[in-house]
Amino acid sequence: MEPLDGGLFAGRRYQGLAVLLCLVLAIAMILNNQMSGEAMWFWYAAVFRQGAKLYADLHFALQPIFVLETAAWTGLFGNKLAVYEIPGLLHALFLATALFLVLRESRWPDLQKAVVLLSTFVLTVAGHSYRFDDYHVLTEALVIYAVWILLLMGRRPELLSVRRELTLATALGVVCGLTIMTRITDGVALAAAAAVCLLFLARHRKITALGFFLVATTLVVVVVVKLTGDTFAAWSSSSIFRAAANKGGTGSIAAAPLGMVLNSVTWLSHTKRLDLSMVLLLAIAAYLGGQRKDGLHRVVAVQVSVMLGLLFLWVLGNRLYPSDGFFFEYVAVSTSLGMYVLAVVAIVRGVRAWRGEGTWDARQVLFLIPICEWASYAAASSAEPILNYYAPPAVVLLLLPVLRPFGRFASWAEPTVLTLLVLLSVNGILGKIAMPYQWQNYQFPTMFTQREWIKHPVYGPMYVDRWNLDFSRRLCAEIGADPGKTHPQMLSLPYPYPNYFCDTPPWHNYVQTFFDTTTRATVEHLIVELEANPPEWIVYQRQINILVGAERLYNHRRPLAQRDLDKMIMEKLNSGEWTLVDRSGYLRPGYWKNWDETDWYVIRTRPTGPDSSHPPIPSAMATVEGSSL
Repeated sequence: MEPLDGGLFAGRRYQGLAVLLCLVLAIAMILNNQMSGEAMWFWYAAVFRQGAKLYADLHFALQPIFVLETAAWTGLFGNKLAVYEIPGLLHALFLATALFLVLRESRWPDLQKAVVLLSTFVLTVAGHSYRFDDYHVLTEALVIYAVWILLLMGRRPELLSVRRELTLATALGVVCGLTIMTRITDGVALAAAAAVCLLFLARHRKITALGFFLVATTLVVVVVVKLTGDTFAAWSSSSIFRAAANKGGTGSIAAAPLGMVLNSVTWLSHTKRLDLSMVLLLAIAAYLGGQRKDGLHRVVAVQVSVMLGLLFLWVLGNRLYPSDGFFFEYVAVSTSLGMYVLAVVAIVRGVRAWRGEGTWDARQVLFLIPICEWASYAAASSAEPILNYYAPPAVVLLLLPVLRPFGRFASWAEPTVLTLLVLLSVNGILGKIAMPYQWQNYQFPTMFTQREWIKHPVYGPMYVDRWNLDFSRRLCAEIGADPGKTHPQMLSLPYPYPNYFCDTPPWHNYVQTFFDTTTRATVEHLIVELEANPPEWIVYQRQINILVGAERLYNHRRPLAQRDLDKMIMEKLNSGEWTLVDRSGYLRPGYWKNWDETDWYVIRTRPTGPDSSHPPIPSAMATVEGSSL
């Protein structure tokens, strides 16, 4: 067993190798994404550096930490894409380091801990829309650092001095405050769970420690809001109250955690083949674990072999590939529900210890943190089962070798956990290779295929998929943009990547107009401006299928303001007031049935004539069908 108090790298070569593998996966994911999902953070940072206020001027619905980080980085080091993506790699290292620090509190051997480190990293980043130039990775890393601080507080309470206890409580408050200002739902959930855990784990002055924690959390929020230059009224109005309305209102948010439990149980009821596989897995572990001659490595080897054989047969029967992620989703949803079982076990043990009937490791209260984070995700996703966000179950699996809640069942439970982690790592890495990124109507090809290196005149070397490159080059030529030289007026809806590639700032600072991150008031004001004096060019990705889903998930099936925006655009095209110059199915996945609802429209809003410098393309459609409402 590995000692808790050894040097940082003593006896941890396998964990060091696991961290290196995490960084290799991160580099591959960054290279095969190249920001072409949206470029939202780039432009928010750019307009912020130019003096726009995030909340008073832009009505920003999210939290400011990531914008502040991006603005500071680009201000210091410039806008070259290779430089811009460096923080993404640092975020991956930040996350892997957090996992490493938590596992220092486990007495498992180095090799087993390396398996846990790699698999929990892979599980955290395995969501099909996960990217490292985004706030999610910071949020999830901060949650794990909070877990680590609480583990330090509860490791040897008899040796914890009052001063160290208050220092740890203050550090915990700083981490929670930063999490709130990165993603408010996750941050508030973390702060609430951490406060409860603090009361269980603090030994000397519980109320004083809680006070230090709350003061530190509040001070971080105050300082970060001040750094934005906005007032607290503008920040809270845009990023709390209006943002809640975008998710269906506070009533829907409060009811979402229970709804997610029910939806997850329903989802699992349709996966009976995997249920039977898991029962067989546990039976193998129970039998071999009871044989003294069969050590842990033998149990894991037999389990992995059996599961790979079952997975192969299941793949043949369903004509799916292991990289399709179904096994991943099954384990994530099952583990999420298993959080409640672990919480009940911890409560029962705590009550028995209070009655003097046994001992209890008070650190098991930390299972409350992934439960609260899971509830936070439920609120943000309107109770949909976890099928793209695996951080809470990753925290559960990370805590298992530290807290060891299995007791007398460890002989079969622990090898089963290791087996699942090995399978998760393989499945997750294969899934990322097959599909490195998917978001709404974007679905990128297999890693390192259908891509080529180019040198952009403004942003330098770029590794771009060919669909993106062909579409973007044609678009820049159509609107008369010459990156680094000419900047025609252009509004890109709902995301500003066309502005990025063509080096054309978003018109009137409308960085993005997506369905659940833009308020009705903002979209209605945009409609008024477009009616009165539109930009010369509009690049519009029509996403009716996504709009319908957003109305169902977030707005109780009521029309969103973006539906009015779509209706106005379609009417102006059909009347001939605006001209459709080009229409493209860029990155259109094959499973969308309504092609006309996912295409990109390149629209010229000014009349064209024989002397126009931008005549309409002869092959372009002159009109389009009516809006599919």
